[in-house]
Amino acid sequence: MGFIETVRMNTGLGLFLSGNLVYCFDMSHFIQIKTVLKEEQHIIAALNEMGLECRTGEDLFVESWENTKVKVDILIETGSKYKIGLKKVNDAYDIVADWWAIESFTKIRQHSFIPKLNKLYAYSVIKDQLKEQNLVIESEQELENGDLVLMVSERA
Repeated sequence: MGFIETVRMNTGLGLFLSGNLVYCFDMSHFIQIKTVLKEEQHIIAALNEMGLECRTGEDLFVESWENTKVKVDILIETGSKYKIGLKKVNDAYDIVADWWAIESFTKIRQHSFIPKLNKLYAYSVIKDQLKEQNLVIESEQELENGDLVLMVSERA
């Protein structure tokens, strides 16, 4: 299974995923996506690699089209009033956003944002693990399906 496990909306609806994204909408527009993204520094590294500004700290909120607010731990700027947030739930972060508003007022699309975040998060984790094992990336190749092949060797 990938980094995304379930989708929960504030209505309480839960859908299980098996490799594909599920798109659900309700009148609130908020969608909360459960992930297994656990380490803040790797989330921030992935967001930076995506060219997105983010903030961490207290009193951060994402807002829906209907002005409903949800408190988050990481706030991602989108270039509009509508932001994307990551909210710590137990030992992982949920992605919280009004995807209808974000897709209406920005160029960010849920179907591409989430897989890219997952891929870059995994890449950041792998780079740290390789460093801890005294390994260095010699080359990288992205396959047609988007998978990344890394050739590694021991540091000299």
